[in-house]
Amino acid sequence: MNKNKNDHCGVLILRDEYKNKVNLKWFYYVIQQYFYKYVYGKFNQGMLYEESVKRIKFKLPLALEYQEMIAKKFDILNNSQIRINKIKQEINLLINEIISF
Repeated sequence: MNKNKNDHCGVLILRDEYKNKVNLKWFYYVIQQYFYKYVYGKFNQGMLYEESVKRIKFKLPLALEYQEMIAKKFDILNNSQIRINKIKQEINLLINEIISF
């Protein structure tokens, strides 16, 4: 974790030894949940401190192909959710037009 100048924020950087072992989309979709319970000030601007990050443990699947498969499934779910939300918006617009007519 690298700190920026204000010493409050950091960035997770994938170590070179894991670059061919971790699919970052998989990490985003699956592993980020482990970080949420360590965030301070959840109702304001949340902070995740370096000492907290060091305590987070999770298992890394051995096969990169497995991570890629899971990431693709999450992509499909996210795209479906986006389409559903657009359809909901269109339905609401139609309902408002009918009511105002």
